[in-house]
Amino acid sequence: MLISGTFLALLLVSSTCTADNGQDPASGHFVDSVRKFFLDILGRHVVGHVREIMEEVRNLPCPDDAVTFPCECTVNSESDFSPDLDCSEVESEEELATILSYPFPFRNFRNLTIVGNQNLTTLRRGVLGNTTFKEFYITGGALQEVETGALSSSYNTATVMNFEGNRLVVFPWGELSAFTGLLELNLNSNKISSFPALISDTLQRLDLSNNPLGLIPGTGFKATPDIETVLLDNVNMYEIIPGTFTGHRQLRVVSMNSNQLREVPADAIHFTAGFDLTYVRLSDNVITKVAVDAFIGITKGSELLVDRNELMLLHEEVWRPLVEAGVKLQLQDNPLLCGCDIAWIMLNSSLLSMVDGRTTCSDGELMVNLSPLIYQDLC
Repeated sequence: MLISGTFLALLLVSSTCTADNGQDPASGHFVDSVRKFFLDILGRHVVGHVREIMEEVRNLPCPDDAVTFPCECTVNSESDFSPDLDCSEVESEEELATILSYPFPFRNFRNLTIVGNQNLTTLRRGVLGNTTFKEFYITGGALQEVETGALSSSYNTATVMNFEGNRLVVFPWGELSAFTGLLELNLNSNKISSFPALISDTLQRLDLSNNPLGLIPGTGFKATPDIETVLLDNVNMYEIIPGTFTGHRQLRVVSMNSNQLREVPADAIHFTAGFDLTYVRLSDNVITKVAVDAFIGITKGSELLVDRNELMLLHEEVWRPLVEAGVKLQLQDNPLLCGCDIAWIMLNSSLLSMVDGRTTCSDGELMVNLSPLIYQDLC
């Protein structure tokens, strides 16, 4: 839309009249109204034009819909205009490979999302073509195998790989170190039957929960120096080998919930970084014994969950250093005898305050309701 000479003349007249102190009030009001009217038109035109430009920018990184169908390309306009690709509706491995082999005008994507797809059972070598992705969310489907080289085009770009809830048996563990910026790997709820060889200088978060792994080797995390979070819930784990979680400079969260652990040996969990709010979860096991120095480096404000186990005694030499350091203990649903073994807790209210208030003795009575006088007189 062009600005007419009349429009410009009116703007000039309005400016002149406004500057003239001797103008007729009625005439000045009329000119002001005209000026406002035309400025509103101009403003709406400029805003509309800017919106059109922004829409073009937002859509530009995506190829034509006909090229990517049934995949859907959208643009992440809130940050860097990186395109996202959702291929949840692809009907075959060949169709996915054909789409991703197209010479896209912009080949660097942010996310590849494939959710709930029952047609893909294998990601084959070279399936990504020349496209690269920062994050993979291939979840809740029928995927059984990721071949070596399937994700190789994203060696230098991938930061997140989420393959949760598939049927994965085969994964390219041997090329994990080639992903130079990988921070998070989630393979929760698959069918991985043995603990893999992990080599990554960058990996921070690993979730292998709900896989039939069995034994976790003592050297399992030696080649993941930056690991911060390890989730191994419900993996048929029956033993913690001393030193497995020792020497990691960033480690702060370890969860081994719902396994078959019976004992926690010395040096089972060893935090070295001195982080506040570390977190250890050993709930829903069958633990009957915890060794002195089983947990090292757990700091004030941290949580240690050993609820729903088979603990009967709370030996002072095991637990006192933890609660004195300010660690919060969750011990509910253990068959605690609540005899003289807990006198050291019951006679010190500040220590008792570090034990979860829901903790009960084997007869169901809350520990916090026990009388300290009993322990003063009898222990």
